[in-house]
Amino acid sequence: MVEGARLESVYTGNRIVGSNPTLSAINLNFMIKFIYKICTTSEWLNFKRKRIFYGTKKDLFDGYIHMSNKNQIKKTLRKHFFKKKKLILLKIKTSKLKKLIWERSTRDEFFPHLYSNLNIKNVEKFYKITLKKNGFHHISW
Repeated sequence: MVEGARLESVYTGNRIVGSNPTLSAINLNFMIKFIYKICTTSEWLNFKRKRIFYGTKKDLFDGYIHMSNKNQIKKTLRKHFFKKKKLILLKIKTSKLKKLIWERSTRDEFFPHLYSNLNIKNVEKFYKITLKKNGFHHISW
């Protein structure tokens, strides 16, 4: 995968190396095969029943579904879900997502934001997230 290797030197995990500092959004959809969504068990059960996910309360307020790449999951759990129970991690295929945009955060990282609904067909797998006594989480990969 020559193209991927070339782009790997530009996109390193969460940051664009040597990029224009004013760049606010990029398209990494051709390079990243999976993104991840953290949701509650009840949101996941509702998603499975309806087969369409419109987002969490925060997602609906912000106007897009917040996602993470694999390298961002731990930070996202720490920042937004610390000490929260009954969580699920969804592994989502990016290939057929419409309106997926990677936007720069205030910490200069690019996060995937989905500006459309999520169809259950795009969920590759789900993982249970358990809360440890110290408030951090463990993902059952």
